[in-house]
Amino acid sequence: MKLGILDLGLISLETESSADVLNNTFSAVQLAEELGFERYWLAEHHAPDTAWRNTDLMVAMAAGFTEKIKVGSAGVIISVNNSYRVASNFRLASALYSDRIELGLARGSVTETYAKHLLDIDIKDVDLEKKYEDLILFARNQHTQIPVPPYGTQNPALWTLSSGTGGMESAIKHNLDYCISLFHGNEWSQELAEAIKKFRDVFYEKNERIPNVVIACAGVCSDTNENAELKLNNFLGNGSTWKPNITGSYEKCHEEFEKITKDSGVENFVFCDLSHASLKEENLHHLSKLIENEVYG
Repeated sequence: MKLGILDLGLISLETESSADVLNNTFSAVQLAEELGFERYWLAEHHAPDTAWRNTDLMVAMAAGFTEKIKVGSAGVIISVNNSYRVASNFRLASALYSDRIELGLARGSVTETYAKHLLDIDIKDVDLEKKYEDLILFARNQHTQIPVPPYGTQNPALWTLSSGTGGMESAIKHNLDYCISLFHGNEWSQELAEAIKKFRDVFYEKNERIPNVVIACAGVCSDTNENAELKLNNFLGNGSTWKPNITGSYEKCHEEFEKITKDSGVENFVFCDLSHASLKEENLHHLSKLIENEVYG
């Protein structure tokens, strides 16, 4: 099993500041590399309880703090970002940190309040499909109108991110790696496992390569089930819209991941820790036991 981290940059506004979360994030990405995690992805969310919005800067800085771990966006919200600018920034980062930069593309939305400050046009007039396709072409320096430097360097790895199976068709069409989230209301099922297997077969037929598939999970991994639940509840409070799907001790979390792998054949995961930023490093140590189990049995 290969395990990575998905960091939403969430702030518990009553007890934490953006500076606290940022400092803990950059410490966590260095620790994640030390502990053997595969990747560290940073999200883009435009909401009051997040510590950053600009994932391109965060990704480049995280790469600069580390040496080998893959770092990326999960993901850039296509509708409110300039495709050329995003591609330029990620191509530059990939040139500096070859084979480590991953650009995740998200079709998510933002509120109209944020959208009007992010765009020069009404968000209702945005041609999402054109922006999506332009970004892919720019990121690969294949656009017919505008070349995108640096030239002759490694392209960022491109991923499509999805909360359901709808993103599979786009991944196949554009030859993109694929990540599906299980904590946006999409519960694990045998039907979903079969859909992933079929996706991999069709993708291979179309693109003549085996796609990288990552499953995103969320919750808390701690020393005991009780402590994990306590950390989760202390952070989320009442009325949270997040839907954690894996929470418990290392042993319990391991069982959950193993079930998904057995059902689908997918061995790549990213895990989103839903607890206070000050607990990130402690929880990384608990999660790392999943990796140690793979190495040492």
